Amino acid sequence: MPNWTPMLLFILGLSLLTACQGEGPDYSQEQQTPQAAIKAFYTAVAAEDFAKAEAFCEPSSQEQLRYFATELQFKSAKPTQKEALLDKVRFDFSQLDCQEKDGSTSCQLCCNANQEAVDIEMVQREGKWLVVANLDNY
Repeated sequence: MPNWTPMLLFILGLSLLTACQGEGPDYSQEQQTPQAAIKAFYTAVAAEDFAKAEAFCEPSSQEQLRYFATELQFKSAKPTQKEALLDKVRFDFSQLDCQEKDGSTSCQLCCNANQEAVDIEMVQREGKWLVVANLDNY
């Protein structure tokens, strides 16, 4: 009679390994185009969902994102100042134009609640589009 214990342990170990590989939500559908990634990023920032926003920005931009989140926290005591800051990242996404030139992609997004347009640099890593956030202008 065969000893099934090693085989069962192998299958159990493999199952546990695959179950633990997930690193959080999969946003790959929202990262297939620069436009979708920009919309997801700014929607998450405006909703103050910074954990989600980090998934859509270049790792080098995450420090700026954390700084923006901290600034929002400081302005929480003054709701009008906080809303004024959030208005700068609330966009109407109907005017979003992306152009690829010389191997890089840049997009222009117009307009936020203050009728301001922003230029956004995009990068593609492992098939996913990421925003190079420039939140220090806010």
